[in-house]
Amino acid sequence: MTQPLKSIVSRNIRSIRIREGLSQLALAEKSGLSVRYISRVENDPPDITLCNIERIAKGLGVAPSELLKSLTDELPKPNKKTIEAIDHVMRLLAAYKEMS
Repeated sequence: MTQPLKSIVSRNIRSIRIREGLSQLALAEKSGLSVRYISRVENDPPDITLCNIERIAKGLGVAPSELLKSLTDELPKPNKKTIEAIDHVMRLLAAYKEMS
């Protein structure tokens, strides 16, 4: 199931802010937005405008596209069954290679 875009943006703003060691106040000052707005974006995402995404990205020192990246952009971790299947295929390939 796909996450709503505003939830993705919200999660990314918060995680990047924390990674950069910024408080909500510091991000608000750097982006020219209110602390209340930053808090709301992180906790109860409103319909955020592209202009505000750009302002927040600038305050965080990242490209606006960084705020839009989804966890689904990353490969999912394989489960046990998938790992076993890959191991089986690798053994078959090794056996085939030895036969050649």
